[in-house]
Amino acid sequence: MSQMSAIPVKIIETKGIKRRKEMENEYCETPMQTKRHVASTSTSDGGGCSSNSGSVEKILQDVNEVVNVLLSTYTETLSQRTAVNAKHVQQLNTILEEARAMERYLKQKKEGLRHKLTMIANALHTE
Repeated sequence: MSQMSAIPVKIIETKGIKRRKEMENEYCETPMQTKRHVASTSTSDGGGCSSNSGSVEKILQDVNEVVNVLLSTYTETLSQRTAVNAKHVQQLNTILEEARAMERYLKQKKEGLRHKLTMIANALHTE
């Protein structure tokens, strides 16, 4: 994971603070977090959810970076496979054209041989 986080990834934050606050509120409203929040507020005067918001944001950023790296790797792999597939299709088309040309050539040779054999057979019949 250290290699993935070392790769520079452009993170677009168009959702802004509003979406982050919504996610923090949802995170705070889960039963497990509510229990932690209640326990932390009973032991200290600081807000439990706000102290965790930094770590939640960090986790979300890390996850976002990893997902972006995975998606870019997947996209690169797909484009490479597409290029290879296109090359294979081109090679198969070339082979098919060569096979058709060979087929035409062999048909012409066959007709030529048939014609020569007919001429030889006619010459032998007439003698």
